[in-house]
Amino acid sequence: MPGHALREAERARVLAVANEPRFAAVPPARSVPMLANERIYLASESTFSRLLKAHGQTAHRGRAQAPKAGRPPTTHSATAPRQGWCWDRTYLPAPVMGRGFCLDLILDLYRRKIGGWEVPDVGHADHAAQLVCRTALAQGIAAMGPKPVRHGDHGSTLKATTVLAMRNRLGVKPS
Repeated sequence: MPGHALREAERARVLAVANEPRFAAVPPARSVPMLANERIYLASESTFSRLLKAHGQTAHRGRAQAPKAGRPPTTHSATAPRQGWCWDRTYLPAPVMGRGFCLDLILDLYRRKIGGWEVPDVGHADHAAQLVCRTALAQGIAAMGPKPVRHGDHGSTLKATTVLAMRNRLGVKPS
């Protein structure tokens, strides 16, 4: 055992202080500086962590709640044309430094066919809403019974209120 290692009494003292009510919910990264403010030095932060780990006291030190079980992700599969759309916005470089274009693309998941696309001057939600409307009209979505599911990466443009309003008006469901 190294000469600078804590003796058993010192280890017990560190554990006793770490389990005091005011430090019981505080991680070593906060408790050691709090003790230093009181001019008390028992051990380093890493020693505190090592001792707590050795005694199984590292799980959920603090006011953090235990993780909650969420619902499993929904999965959608397209078994026929026009059942699912995949939407994406891709930024394309331009020959001029600092400039670029954005390509909005709606793809039919079953056929892997482009349903609609646009390269607007600016990436604005109004352009995205118009693209959804044009694509729905071109694909005949209004006459369909079950509407397609639109899958996207939940970017800011896809979550804009104008796009959501247009999607809801057309009956296109989000994934």
